Amino acid sequence: QGKIMSVGVSNFSLQQLVEANAALKKSRLASNQMSYSLLDRSIERGILPYCEREGIAVMAYYPLAHGRLASGERRLEEFARRRSKTSSQVALNWLTSKANVFPIPRASDPAHVIEDAGASGWRLGEGEIAELERLFPVR
Repeated sequence: QGKIMSVGVSNFSLQQLVEANAALKKSRLASNQMSYSLLDRSIERGILPYCEREGIAVMAYYPLAHGRLASGERRLEEFARRRSKTSSQVALNWLTSKANVFPIPRASDPAHVIEDAGASGWRLGEGEIAELERLFPVR
């Protein structure tokens, strides 16, 4: 009947994404919800490039790595201080610099929501993105 226009999935591997995309006839695969952060960049090995090519959004959960990137990560804190931002703001902005990536941070406190909102309205430069990716390589 054509009632489903788009389909979202969670934690699909590259093979599962390819198979789901091939199986969908009148619908399209719109999103894959995955763990993705500066500390967990493993999806860059195949899933993220595929999603970019196919126009599939990546809904990045745990974008602050269970809070480890929000505070206590010295390398990120030093980088953020130079930029006059918080660690959370830099980590979230780095994610939004990626095509089709949408971070979904958990915020248990209104102050966290306000802080996280400070990740928008500015962009990391190419050199800054490269520096962060050197500091936090794909593992």
